[in-house]
Amino acid sequence: MAKLQNGAFAPLADRWRRSRFARNFDEMAITLSGLCLVHCVLSALLLAMVASTGSVLLSPGIHEFGLGLAILFGAASLGPGLMRSDTRMPGLIGLVGITLMGIGLVMSIVYDSHSAEIFFTLLGVATVALAHGLNATPACD
Repeated sequence: MAKLQNGAFAPLADRWRRSRFARNFDEMAITLSGLCLVHCVLSALLLAMVASTGSVLLSPGIHEFGLGLAILFGAASLGPGLMRSDTRMPGLIGLVGITLMGIGLVMSIVYDSHSAEIFFTLLGVATVALAHGLNATPACD
């Protein structure tokens, strides 16, 4: 029985999700999530050890750039799934993760709360990595 697909872009989204390039994008996005986790943990440790290095690693510019990369990778690899009616869950989970990462950035810049920033960012990164992992599995095809 054929799957029902809604929307004019469904066939295009289906071809994109099944391509090797899309799988590579998910793998790169998972790697980026892992690098973000390492950055967060190392920044906190370096800040605790040497205050001058921590200020460079904790600058808002790095975090804004990282969030921009996460949005680009998420849109490119999870976006096509949102156009299909049967595989929206990875894209929706990714949106939740990106939102949590954005909340972390706001906590840092507006409220100057580094502990809240770290909490929301790590939770968001883990959520986005989960979304990319789900997107890369054959069960989501």
